[in-house]
Formats: sequence, C-alpha cells, structure tokens
Amino acid sequence: MKLLKAISLIIVGALLFALTSCVSAPTGGDTSAEPSQTANQIDDQQNNTETEQETSADPESDPAQTGTETESAAESEGTLADVAVESHVVFEDSGIRITVKSLDMNSLFGPELKFLIENDSDEDIEISANNVVVNGYMFSSYLYTDVAAGKKANCSVTLSKSDLEELAIDTVADIEIDFSVYKNDTWDLICKSDLISIKTSAAESYLYNYDESGTKIYDDNGVLIVVKGIVKDEFMGDSILVYAYNTNDVPVTVSTRNVSVNGFMIDPWFSCSMLPGKHALSKLSFSETDLEENEIESIRDVDITFYIYDTDSWEDIAYADPVHLTFD
Repeated sequence: MKLLKAISLIIVGALLFALTSCVSAPTGGDTSAEPSQTANQIDDQQNNTETEQETSADPESDPAQTGTETESAAESEGTLADVAVESHVVFEDSGIRITVKSLDMNSLFGPELKFLIENDSDEDIEISANNVVVNGYMFSSYLYTDVAAGKKANCSVTLSKSDLEELAIDTVADIEIDFSVYKNDTWDLICKSDLISIKTSAAESYLYNYDESGTKIYDDNGVLIVVKGIVKDEFMGDSILVYAYNTNDVPVTVSTRNVSVNGFMIDPWFSCSMLPGKHALSKLSFSETDLEENEIESIRDVDITFYIYDTDSWEDIAYADPVHLTFD
C-alpha cells in the first residue's frame, strides 16, 4: 500500500514538473511557427522604445498639454463656429406672433433655429416656412406646425450639417426666412411675412465669399449659371454640381431641357429656385435605374440646355444655348 502511494506521488510530481516547464518556456522558443508576426512585434517594440526616448528627450512634450492641443485641433477641423442669436419678435400680424428664441449649435443634425409661435386669433392655424437662406445661399430646410386658437407652440428650423459643408459655410452669419399662415380647416391664407433677416453674433465681422469657379454656361438676363463638375451624392450617385446667382428683382427658377448622357436621352432631377439677389448650389442628378437601363457606368459626356423662368408667374425669361460637357 505504501509502495503504491509512493509510486503515485512520483507520477504526480513528474506531471507537475512537465507542465511547469511548458508554461515557463520562452515564447521565442517557438519562433518558427509565425516568424513574420514575431518580427513585427520586435519592430513595434523597437519603435515604441524609440518613440518613448524621443518624447522624454523633448522638454516641451508635456503629455497632458499635447493631448489638450490635439483635441482642440480636432474639434476645430470641420466644425461650425459657435454663434448665437438674440431673442426677439420677428413677425406679428392678425393676432399671430413669431419670436426667434435661440440658435442651438449643438443639435444632432445641425444648427437648430428655435421659434415660439403665439396664436391669439380665433382661428386654428398652420404655419410653414416658404424659403430659407443662409449667408446668401438658398437652403433646403423645413418648418411646419399647427397652433390652435389661443395656444402657443415651439418649433424649429434645422440647418443640415452636410448642406452647410457642401456650401463651405463654417460660420452662420445670417439666416433669412419667410412664413405663411393658413386657416387650419380651409387652407385659406391669413397672412404672409416678407423675408425676415435674423443676424447672428458673427454677422458684423463676417466676410461673404461665393465661389464662381467652373465652366460658365450662361451669364445674361440677371442670371449666372456655372457647372462645377461631378460630385458623389449620397442617395443619387454621380451628380453634376451647378452654381447659380440671381441678380434680378424677381425670384427665378433654373431648369433643364433636352438632356443626354453619353448619347442617351435621360431626364435629370433638377430645379434651382432663387430669390432676388440670392445664390444657389444645386445638384443635377440622374436616376440610377435610368443609367443602368442605358448601360452607363460613368458620366462622360452630357448635352444640356438650361432655361430660366419667373418662379411666381411661370413666364419664360431665357433659354441658354445648348452646351456639351465632357467629364474625366
């Protein structure tokens, strides 16, 4: 019995010794399995050591200070300047009062211009924003709300971050907007505001700049049209970027006729409306289905005719000469 116990202890001790030897064996003993990975690890260790030596050798490299400066630089890249608006009444008519309250620069989708609507009339109303302009550019935004008689409502207009980036606007200096007020049940117009200008804290020092570079297509009858090139659209794919400027005293719309892509007739998505004295940057887009049906993988050649008409009266103002555009 004692002999069996002794033999068992010897076997257990041998196993423990073997296991201990395997665990404590140097990892370098198995370098033949993954030589590239081991070499990379060595290089990384050497690089890390050199970096640590360089950092410690630099008397100005305070880790805390460097981190703060890096974060500040990152925050300044692609961000909007922090501006504000003062609360004040911007419109009052027929018992309806509209007050701009604030400009929230930290809203998720972009700066949010907040309003208070007060309806002291006897009518249930609906209010919509017809036009929004930012720094002189026509802007695609939305406002619609209904307010019962004798009630109030908070609403807002969001300025899309992506749209501001496309317009190269990093400082919102002024926002222009007009309102229409309708009866809730009949949609009869009760009143309508003029274009209201709301200045931000950056307005006095802001320098307005409009990029007119590109291929000039038309410059007559108070309208400038410039094709800037092909851009990628998140939803529509390849699109033609068009800059336009209206110096007329009436609102105008720029549209297209007889458009072909790589020799195939295709109707694009495009309508560019501008208030008097305003600028616009619009995309002329093509349906992916239309491009696929015509076996068009890339837009190389485009023939197009732009025409301009009065937005309000629909009267023709001018037809530009047909142009042929070539893209790389």
